[in-house]
Amino acid sequence: MKKPLVNGKQGLLWQLLLAAVFFCFGLLLMTQYYTNIDRTNSLTEESPENLAQIMRSAVDANDALNVEYAQLQSELAQLESAIASGDTLQDTMSATIDSLKAATGWDEVNGEGVLVTITNVSNLYYWDLIDIANELFNAGAEAVAINSVRLTIHTQITERRKVEQIEDEATGEITGQRESIIHVVGGEELQPPYRIRAIGDAATLETALNMPGGVLEPLTTIYGANVTVQRMANLNIPAAVIPAYHYATVPETTTE
Repeated sequence: MKKPLVNGKQGLLWQLLLAAVFFCFGLLLMTQYYTNIDRTNSLTEESPENLAQIMRSAVDANDALNVEYAQLQSELAQLESAIASGDTLQDTMSATIDSLKAATGWDEVNGEGVLVTITNVSNLYYWDLIDIANELFNAGAEAVAINSVRLTIHTQITERRKVEQIEDEATGEITGQRESIIHVVGGEELQPPYRIRAIGDAATLETALNMPGGVLEPLTTIYGANVTVQRMANLNIPAAVIPAYHYATVPETTTE
């Protein structure tokens, strides 16, 4: 005969324990249920004062978000402006560099201007070429070349006398000497005809050269040279020979 698993007192104890467990479990379920209901209906059950406070908090939070959004928009605009300024700065620097290259003769240049041609001249002096170049620059020329030599602040215009022996073709004897003047521009010996090209306002340059008593008048009245001044829609002036700098240096700049 099998013995019972528990006696009477033990069975009652187990029943009480099970009842307590189920009660607690049911209480937890009810608490969770009502908590969810409270959360769902919290706004509907709030007093008008509390609802007003909740609304003010929501509005404040929305205002804070709007402020943050506005700040981000401002930062974006500043970045876009910085990018645009960077492009503008780059364009300005490029234009400045191009101007400096043109002024120093670093690159060849094209543009309207005048072409001065001097022919049939045997006693032209080097200072006549200097006077013509100075007149052109004073009249606003942005680039000037004599024959194929670009004029810059480093260009020297001088002359040298060349003496040649005159030889009798029949006997081969030296019968005399012939002296001639060789014009030297930028270290290069030039031979006539002389062609002076200047880029600038063509009308202004032409007027400056053809002024009565100007730099060209002695060439025709005294030297008997043939001088023509032509307006040109497009001239090409070559680049200059840029010398190496050994003593002049650009000081270093520091940013604080």
